Amino acid sequence: MSAADAARPAQHRALFDFEIDFSNGGGMQGQGFRLDIAGDDISDAALADYLVRDMRLLMVGAVRILDKRIIAEPHKRPRIAPVDVDPESTALIAAAGLPTADLTLSPVRLFGIRHDGVLQGVVGIGHLGGDALLRSLAVAPAVRGHGLGGELVRHAEQAAREAGIHRLFLLTTDATGYFAGHGYTAFSREAAPAAVTATVQFAALCPVSAVLMSKPL
Repeated sequence: MSAADAARPAQHRALFDFEIDFSNGGGMQGQGFRLDIAGDDISDAALADYLVRDMRLLMVGAVRILDKRIIAEPHKRPRIAPVDVDPESTALIAAAGLPTADLTLSPVRLFGIRHDGVLQGVVGIGHLGGDALLRSLAVAPAVRGHGLGGELVRHAEQAAREAGIHRLFLLTTDATGYFAGHGYTAFSREAAPAAVTATVQFAALCPVSAVLMSKPL
């Protein structure tokens, strides 16, 4: 093992079986399912949520996670990791039609995923005390439709939880359905916390027609 390998944080995967009951009858099972995870643990509820959303299941009555183990094993997909606000990440975000003017002005943490050294997707969290703003979710056109956006959202949510964030907000003009599929619901702009309304995104960069959505963590 090289010195670089020894210094690199261990990667973990959840190994588990599952049973899913559907509210209209029937069910499905899976054994030996493996999932890359951001840290060294993940709750049964988070695994159940991942299964339902990743497989786009409907009318789910119950999900049972069985024989869960966390193993130290390299991720099968490129690892999501922090990235800098730099020309590469800014260009990817701008290409998705998202604002970038405030990236260097706000306390934003960006996470990205690379393939062969090229940034393929990025997502950001803007910390607002006990809440945070999920923002800058962008995936390169060549790799859209493969679930990368969902992986980035879940990674950002887990990072927010680990940072003590209790609730995520976001603003969107054309992706309400997508984020609703990840558990976000519309939130009245008039009732938004002061920390949210004070952001540059809310006050200036996003149009007043943008929908505010939230999700408790």
